[in-house]
Amino acid sequence: MSSSPVTTDEALHGAAAVVEDLEPRLLAMRREIHSHPELSWQEVETTNRIAAWLREVGLEPQMLPETTGLFVDVGDGPLVAGFRGDIDALPVTELTDLDYASQHPDVAHACGHDIHTTVMLGLALSLQRLHDERPHGLGGSVRIIFQPAEETMPGGALEVIRRGVLEPVRGSSRCTRTRASTWRPSAPASVRSRRRPTWCASRSPAAADTPPGHT
Repeated sequence: MSSSPVTTDEALHGAAAVVEDLEPRLLAMRREIHSHPELSWQEVETTNRIAAWLREVGLEPQMLPETTGLFVDVGDGPLVAGFRGDIDALPVTELTDLDYASQHPDVAHACGHDIHTTVMLGLALSLQRLHDERPHGLGGSVRIIFQPAEETMPGGALEVIRRGVLEPVRGSSRCTRTRASTWRPSAPASVRSRRRPTWCASRSPAAADTPPGHT
């Protein structure tokens, strides 16, 4: 006897339950990543940590050859979607007293890539569990990419593309990246600023206000 199809509500409820169950583990992962930041193209231990965590649940991560970063496919059958998160840190000093503050001098996850990495890990672990629990799996496979060197130019995205990691996903037209939004959105046609530093970038923005009328 074949099982009844899973409804959308049932699928969402099942996914939420899986994420809730994984939350303590993901929190520990994020804090470990945060306390061991690595700069662009130097994310060796970060790559190894991610790979080890994926292997713990039976996944088979693929390292990018001759560089840092990796990807993993979850599920069976054709690739139907791809997701990408970045894994590198910045050359800045973390000035916090957190228990999981950076242990590497002058290097810190000050741009949220520890969160991006954890989101991708959470997605991989959640999808793997759902795939194992459902009689028909996920109905396809999902590629999750852990990209190195987002904070430099030319960045690691070019290396991911050059290695052909995106090719199997191109036909699905579903490839996305993570973005950790920890600020309130601005009103339309407005600009927000602050006196203190806002972004951990190495460049300064400039803006000009040109009133209407004769020049």
